[in-house]
Amino acid sequence: MAMELEEYARIADAEQRHWWYRAMPDLVRTLLGDRLRGGIRILDAGCGPGANYDWLSDYGEVVGADFSPEAVRLAGERHPGMEARQADITALPFGDASFDVAIEITVLTVVEDDRRAVAELARVTRSGGSVLRYRGCAASTTRSWGRCAATASSG
Repeated sequence: MAMELEEYARIADAEQRHWWYRAMPDLVRTLLGDRLRGGIRILDAGCGPGANYDWLSDYGEVVGADFSPEAVRLAGERHPGMEARQADITALPFGDASFDVAIEITVLTVVEDDRRAVAELARVTRSGGSVLRYRGCAASTTRSWGRCAATASSG
């Protein structure tokens, strides 16, 4: 657990400085386009310490979910307006069609049953909503060399 605490603290510290966190809002906005609009409900699956909350909240209510209790604790402390819940992405504690947009950024690279996780993201996203799955291209953030995926889909 100590390594996890240390890692999440490092991530929280890097949110405003590191190129990855500075670039992610523009990338997600580009991929989702007009699917990001005011008044929507957004799930940030694998929210970590809440790096996406500040900019996602411009579009509506943001709910963060993360497997790590430490990540959820940090997200709640750093972003008091964010509902952050401990959850397994393969068994999300939300009702069907609870969100207009569901986002996961590099989470599936560490999930054993990634198909189940994608099915859960689809289940909690309303009909006509969007699921964004993003897998980084760096060798350290992907299971397979040379393949990148960024998918925004409407259902």
